[in-house]
Amino acid sequence: GTNNLKDPAMTDGDIAQGVGAAAAQLLRAVAPPSSVAAPAAAAVLVLALLPRHGLRHEPSARVRRRVENINAAVAELVASRDDPRLAFLDCGAVFLNGGGEGEREKEGKVEGGSAYRSSREGEGEDTGRPYDINPELMPDFLHPSAKGYHKMFSECLIPAIRRFEL
Repeated sequence: GTNNLKDPAMTDGDIAQGVGAAAAQLLRAVAPPSSVAAPAAAAVLVLALLPRHGLRHEPSARVRRRVENINAAVAELVASRDDPRLAFLDCGAVFLNGGGEGEREKEGKVEGGSAYRSSREGEGEDTGRPYDINPELMPDFLHPSAKGYHKMFSECLIPAIRRFEL
C-alpha cells in the first residue's frame, strides 16, 4: 500500500497487484466460499490508499496521481473477482478540505470515480495539484489523527460495514 510508494523500484501496478494478492489471501483465510446451505460468515473490505503528501524522491502532485492510479487498479481487481464477499471502499475524501462526499462502495465494485481525482493532463509530468488535506484530520499529511480516524469510521467505514450483508 502507501508504504510501498517509498520504494522507487515499485510501480503502481506492482503495488496494486500486491494489495490485490493480500486481499485474496485474506479472503481465502477468513471467508471460505459459501455453499447454498452455509452462507459466508465473513467478508473482506479492501480500503483505498488514503490521500498523502509527497515523498523525498517524488513531489506531492505526482504522489497524488500514483495514489489515484493505484486505487483505480485495486478497485478494478476487486471488481474483476466478482465475489460478494469482497468489496472496495474509498474513504479518502473525508480527509480533504471540501471533501467528504461520503464513501463510494459497492459489493465487488467501486462506484464512480474518486472525489479527489486530478486532471490527467500532462500524464508523465508533475502538472497536477497535491491533495488539499485537512491538517486537523491528518497532521503529518500521512497518518490520520484521532479526529481523522473518528471521522473516517463514522462517515465512511461504519456505514459501509452496516451495508455488508453476511
